[in-house]
Amino acid sequence: MIEHVVRSLKRCPIDALLVVLGHRHEEIEPVLAPLDVHIVLNPDYARGMLSSVQAGVTAAPPETAWFLIHPVDHPHVDAEVVRRLLAAARAGQGSIVVPSYQRRRGHPLLLSARYRDEIATLSPEVGLRELLRHHPEEVTHLEVDTDAVLRDMDTPDDYRRERPQFDDRA
Repeated sequence: MIEHVVRSLKRCPIDALLVVLGHRHEEIEPVLAPLDVHIVLNPDYARGMLSSVQAGVTAAPPETAWFLIHPVDHPHVDAEVVRRLLAAARAGQGSIVVPSYQRRRGHPLLLSARYRDEIATLSPEVGLRELLRHHPEEVTHLEVDTDAVLRDMDTPDDYRRERPQFDDRA
């Protein structure tokens, strides 16, 4: 799945792609090697997704303007959704851009790098939701026409059921 997500993101106007790895990173790194991504290792991965976000944000170059937070368990999101998020940001539609489907927030999130320090200090118990609560006036909910932004794959059964959809596309 991670290879599919990375290939999809490579079709977007993104300057650098950092992939944060934790558990079993030694098995995943060879898959990513030919894809020209920067790998960031998160030794605190057991603390949850926020620790990976924090590792990536900390490792990003200082000149980074935006962070796209794309959990790998949302592989259905296509490049067009990401392009729309980026276009909304370029148009000045807020410093936090969140895709929504039928008024339900989804992934990936696009965050201005001005939140870098704040993200680094967030508590794992509250996660990125706390950032959105602190800056409601900066949040743009970008309505998209696909439920892909809501669909995640959290269990082995989800993976087995959904995997055939990705065998021929990237």
